[in-house]
Amino acid sequence: MKKETASAQTTNEQAADISLIRRYLAGDAAAFDLLYERYRRVVYGYLNNFCAGRKEVVDDVYQQAWIKALNHLPRYRDSNSFMAWIIRIARNSAVDYFRRYSRFSGFDGGEERLPDLGESPLQTVVRRQDETRLTREIGRLPAEQREVVLLRLRELPFKEIAKIQGVSINTALGRMRYAILALREGFEAAESGTDGAFPDRGTANGVEDELSKITS
Repeated sequence: MKKETASAQTTNEQAADISLIRRYLAGDAAAFDLLYERYRRVVYGYLNNFCAGRKEVVDDVYQQAWIKALNHLPRYRDSNSFMAWIIRIARNSAVDYFRRYSRFSGFDGGEERLPDLGESPLQTVVRRQDETRLTREIGRLPAEQREVVLLRLRELPFKEIAKIQGVSINTALGRMRYAILALREGFEAAESGTDGAFPDRGTANGVEDELSKITS
């Protein structure tokens, strides 16, 4: 039932996005402003993680990404999720930026806070239990695995995540599985007292349950 509700909500959001895009292309400039408001925090939060919290870079790439989106909007295809489409543009803009300055190093963002992308099942657990611990453990993941986790926090399907990362769906799924294993090890280390105190086993088990759900 929850999956059906989430699917219906996603379909409704995509329909609303498509309506705004068509209105903008038909000459309604205000429609793009509404589209921007829907996704500005998502894009900025994603870039903040990708660019390791370097604000001057994030701000520059953020502006470039939206300019590119505006210019390429006539080529947008209704079959694509707009959120995945704009994130892919943002990602490519960030990669281009770092390549231009010959210091591209992926998106090893350390322990910056999780971007505020709207609450998902996993974020509910984070809010209720230990956000600092989970944020730290996600920050320790390899770059590609961390990106998959953060995109799944926005409930993007693996098909869209694979497109964003330029890999196969199986590769994206594999990265998610390895991320879950790494996070589980981090939780267990915390519980054993080898990496700081963790409230209790129920907390770790609750987070693991939610992590398992987001691969479905």
